[in-house]
Amino acid sequence: MNKKILILNSSNQFWGAEVSLTILLKSLHPNEYKLVVRSDGSGFEAELAKIGVSHSSYDLELSPFKKNFFRSAFYLLKVMYQSKANIIYANNEDLSTLVAVVKVMTFFRVKTKVHIRTTPRKYDYYKKLMFVHNDIICNSRYTKNTLLDGINFYSKSKIHLVPNSHGQVEIEESKILDGTNRYFLTVGVIKEYKAQFDVAKVFNKANGDLAANYWLLGKNTEVNPYLRELEEYLEINELKEKVLILPFKKDLGPVYSGAIATIIPSINETFGRVVIESGYYGTPVIVRNIEPLVELINHGENGLIWDGSEGHLLELLKRLSNDLAYRNLLGKNLKKTVINNYSDQNYYTKVKKIILGRA
Repeated sequence: MNKKILILNSSNQFWGAEVSLTILLKSLHPNEYKLVVRSDGSGFEAELAKIGVSHSSYDLELSPFKKNFFRSAFYLLKVMYQSKANIIYANNEDLSTLVAVVKVMTFFRVKTKVHIRTTPRKYDYYKKLMFVHNDIICNSRYTKNTLLDGINFYSKSKIHLVPNSHGQVEIEESKILDGTNRYFLTVGVIKEYKAQFDVAKVFNKANGDLAANYWLLGKNTEVNPYLRELEEYLEINELKEKVLILPFKKDLGPVYSGAIATIIPSINETFGRVVIESGYYGTPVIVRNIEPLVELINHGENGLIWDGSEGHLLELLKRLSNDLAYRNLLGKNLKKTVINNYSDQNYYTKVKKIILGRA
C-alpha cells in the first residue's frame, strides 16, 4: 500500500519548528503528503508560498476542554480520508491529544508520529499521550531523557533522537566588522527564561572596559514586562547605545557573520538551534552551563561554556574580543561540527525514515 502523510503544524508563525518542517517538505514530492497549518498567527504561510508548497489552513483547537476540539478532529479525519493519508505526522507536541483522538476515531488504523520539541514536565507525558502514538521524535538527549524519566510501559525503541539542522543558506565565511561596529549577539524572543538581562548587567559591569556592543534580536510588539524592565535598566545606566534591542529579522546570516560571538544566556532550552545557526556561519558561541546546550559544545574547542556568574562571562567576552585568532578557531571548529552533524540532509533523511516506518 502506498504511504501518504498528513502533516500538521500547530502554528502559523515562522519559528524554529517551522524551519525544520520546511526542510522536510522540500525533501518530499507534493504527492507524498497533505499539509494542514493552524490558521492562528502569520508568517509561515508566506514562507510556504515562497517555496511553492500548497497547504490548507484551519482553526485547529488543541484543547480537549473546548467545544471546537472535536470539530477539529472531524475536520482532520475528513482531510485524511479525502487525501488517502494513512500516516499523521505532527510537527509540534501540542498536537498530540488531537492526533490521538483522530487515531482512535480510525480504530487505530492510522499511524501517528509526534515531534516533541519542548522539555516535558514530570507528568507531561500523560498529557501528550505518547503511549498512543507509534513513534516519538525528540530533538535532544535532554528532552529524550526527561521524557523517559519514570516511564516503564512505553517501548523506548519508539522514541527517536533527531537533532535539528541549521536550515540556512550558505554565505561567505564569518567576518568581524572593524571599528565601533564590533558586537556580541543574542537571538531569540526577549523573555525571562532567555535571561538577556544577565548579559546586559555584565556589559554595565564592564564599565567601558569592553570594546564591543551587545545586540539583542527578538523585540516584538507584544506587551512584555521583562522587556520593559530591561529597557528601564538600560535607560538608568546609560547603556542604550551599548546594548541595542532590535526587532527579529529573517535574514540572520550577515548578523551572525559579523558578530564576535553569539551569547546564549538561557536558563532553560530544549535544543539550542541558535548554537547551530551561529556555528553554520563560523561564529563561535558562549552558552550557559545547562542541558541541552552543553550537548553541543566542547569548552575551548568549538565554543565556550559560561558558569552563570557575571565575572566569568566578562572574562569570556574580553578573551574573544581581544583574541580574534582564538575566536576564529572556535568558530571554524563549530562550523565543522555543524556541517558534519546537523546538515539538512541528515535531518530530513532521519525524520522521513521514522515517519515512513523504516527507522
